[in-house]
Amino acid sequence: MKTTIFGIVLEVVPEQNTVRRRLMHKYGFMFRWAFQRLLTETLPVADWERQAAAEIGLPLRHAKDAAP
Repeated sequence: MKTTIFGIVLEVVPEQNTVRRRLMHKYGFMFRWAFQRLLTETLPVADWERQAAAEIGLPLRHAKDAAP
C-alpha cells in the first residue's frame, strides 16, 4: 500500500528548483517510455520497469510509479 503525503514548499532556492525540474522531466520521460512499450511490446510490466529504471538512471521505485 502506498501513502501520499501532501505538503507545501515555503521557500525554493534556484538549485532545488533545478533538481526538482530535472526529476520531473525524467519521470515524465519514463512514463511516456513505459506507455510506448505497453502499446508496442508484449513484455510483462516488471520487465518494463527494470528497463526504464536502467535507461533513465532512476531507482526502480520511481519506475514502478511511472509504469501504467
